[in-house]
Amino acid sequence: MNFDFSDELKMLRKHARRFLAGRCSRQVVRKVFEGGAGYDPKLSAEIARMGWLGTAVPEAYRGSGVGYDGLCLLAEELGYVLAPVPFSSSIYLAAEAILIAGSEAQKQKLLPPMIDGSRIGTFALAEGLGNPRPEHIKAKVASGHLTGTMIDRAAILMAFEQGGGAQACLDMAKAYAMARYAFGRPITAFQAIKHKLADVYVASYDSVHLGCSFGLNQLLCTRPGQVVMGEVPPGRVAQPPFSK
Repeated sequence: MNFDFSDELKMLRKHARRFLAGRCSRQVVRKVFEGGAGYDPKLSAEIARMGWLGTAVPEAYRGSGVGYDGLCLLAEELGYVLAPVPFSSSIYLAAEAILIAGSEAQKQKLLPPMIDGSRIGTFALAEGLGNPRPEHIKAKVASGHLTGTMIDRAAILMAFEQGGGAQACLDMAKAYAMARYAFGRPITAFQAIKHKLADVYVASYDSVHLGCSFGLNQLLCTRPGQVVMGEVPPGRVAQPPFSK
């Protein structure tokens, strides 16, 4: 049984990491968030040109059809740099909703412009005032697939983004501890600091990494509109992500 990602996916992750490191610094992110623009149109257009938006979308709708394992790795890297782009709203939410509940005509019409970046999509979670609760949604879809299954799938993809962000926080804490001196030596030389970093790493691995891996297996072993918790077929078990 192969527990590792393919060489192609490793190359995709390496390319994404290199691109985002050079194009999406913390200064860029802060400028967008503090400037009120909402997102970085130039960065978003570059991501679209590289085909990231269509990673898990079938080729019939102008996607690349790479699959959800590739999309999850990209989500991790986007979360690691806190990329200010509408990737999650268009792909995790809108595209998944269309793939699950859209007609063939709707898929042909709506997915291609989201994949090429000319249109930004999202998904309406709630209607009216108050907390966003399912019972407050007036618009319904037969059997509840749109408001249930789609959100489950989007949550898995968003978890990868959050896992990437958690890894970035741990990396920054480690870098700070290694550069900070006390009593003439780096504070990482003190056992108490080592233990804190180790505790964060273990907690992150247990709660985020393994959980994301399980979620990825569900995406790999099911189709849009179906998330089944159960046995994973041989050969489709994913490696825990976030291996920096």
